[in-house]
Amino acid sequence: MSYELYFNILLIAIGIFVIIKSGAYVVKASVNIAHFLNVSEFTLSFILMAFATTLPEFGIGISSSLNNQPLISLGNIFGSNILNLTFILGLIAVIAGKITIDEKDKIHKSWLNFFLAISPVVLMLDLELSRWEGIALIILFILHLAKIFHLKQFIEHHHHFWSAFIKNFGHPSSALSVKHFFKNIIIFIIAVVFLLSSAYFVVKGVESVSIKIGLSSILIALFVVAFGTSLPELIFGLRSALSGNGNLSLGNLFGASVLNSTWVLGITALISPIQIIDAVSFYVSALAMILVLFLANLFLKTYNSITRREGILLLFIYLVFVFVQFFI
Repeated sequence: MSYELYFNILLIAIGIFVIIKSGAYVVKASVNIAHFLNVSEFTLSFILMAFATTLPEFGIGISSSLNNQPLISLGNIFGSNILNLTFILGLIAVIAGKITIDEKDKIHKSWLNFFLAISPVVLMLDLELSRWEGIALIILFILHLAKIFHLKQFIEHHHHFWSAFIKNFGHPSSALSVKHFFKNIIIFIIAVVFLLSSAYFVVKGVESVSIKIGLSSILIALFVVAFGTSLPELIFGLRSALSGNGNLSLGNLFGASVLNSTWVLGITALISPIQIIDAVSFYVSALAMILVLFLANLFLKTYNSITRREGILLLFIYLVFVFVQFFI
């Protein structure tokens, strides 16, 4: 291998490392901001934490689109969704023994999440995702977000964003909290800048490596980039499951899948329409993602939990997917 190839592999590794570190700061700042605004745990995991942990995918999407390489984002998103709901969810279930959710969390009982997550596959049956279809995905996400916030049980004490914000500012003893709030806002912005900048170098590195070794960029993104950008979900999921907060890990993983398929992919296609070149890899990945999303939702609906046995099955499915992609 040439020195240029080694350099680009190193560039990808460093870029993913910076994405992970900056993503961790984004997550920490987001949690502190959420606590300041009195947002409930489930809303935090499904919306705020999903937003925070999918920022790496969002950064890759923006960078790949601006570099006319939207297939990298597509591979990253499909790979992340499959990884999240097989390897990561399966590993969490195996380690924790069983992940249980509250029966009152209605959003987990709906198949809407499943249909939203597979919506780009339906739109891409013609091997293309146009700008108009990207807009459609963004609209689906906005409507879903509006529906979630309309369900008041997901907001602790029925507080709305601005009412909680004003209440905290109006409290005489909250001066330090307000200072802490602005500090976290600054940390959030700086971390996002580092995240997006490093995503640019990852995209350029993947583009160069795919040319050098003869693999399509969608395959590299499907595994290498997807694993790197999914580490925040893995770390957050393990911590929340081991502390007995199954709602947080499940909410984050399912919320991240919906965000990836609608918001991130919609923005990517809006900037640069996606044309599929490697149809075989796309169809295998699309079918795998549909199967994984269906099984994960089915397992969750059965007894409001993911058991260790189901976790082992999810891990096995991911190994089969890797084998099919690389050897068949």
